[in-house]
Amino acid sequence: MTKKAKTFYLCLISVALSCILLLFFAMYGHAKPPQINESLTLNATDISLYVNEFKTNFYQVSNSEAKIEFEYDETFVHVDKDKIQGLKAGKSEVVIKASLNDITEQTHFTVTIYNKSYTYEIVIIDSCSFENGCLYKEGEFCLFDINIFDTSGNLVEEPNLVFTSDKDFILTQEFGYYQLKCDSECIIHVSTDFGYEFDINYKIMPSQG
Repeated sequence: MTKKAKTFYLCLISVALSCILLLFFAMYGHAKPPQINESLTLNATDISLYVNEFKTNFYQVSNSEAKIEFEYDETFVHVDKDKIQGLKAGKSEVVIKASLNDITEQTHFTVTIYNKSYTYEIVIIDSCSFENGCLYKEGEFCLFDINIFDTSGNLVEEPNLVFTSDKDFILTQEFGYYQLKCDSECIIHVSTDFGYEFDINYKIMPSQG
């Protein structure tokens, strides 16, 4: 083979290799890196709390980078980041949403809030006020009602209440409400037929004028 022929074949090989390289880079040079399949799971189960009790780790999310949002009734519970607190006896549903890039997951659970014990509520009708356990007489007598709630927050229907004190007082019922008259400040002890007891601190507001 002559020298010219060898040179010609080498040129052909070089051109062929260049074409192959150009074709390779055209096909794969700008290829996107393989996509990693992202997944997101969110789980929560029903929980129970006492009033004012806190609980953490009440849900599970598979990716700690996910954004978490909550929807709930602020009457019964409060959620602060990863902590939930019971506020009032009853039941409430909490919705949790988790989002990561274009993925969104949602679930819900029920919170049951209990009182640690029975609780009472003074309902003011007339001539008095109630604050921090003290019943303030503002007129000739106090007209009020008492509601008692069990550990689940349910109203106890028509409880049998017994009132006692070391001071003389007059207690009657008018139209279903309690009318209390006492000329001196005292502690009114209230007991029930199911073992729940509490004290009312009876105060007399100074007269105006």
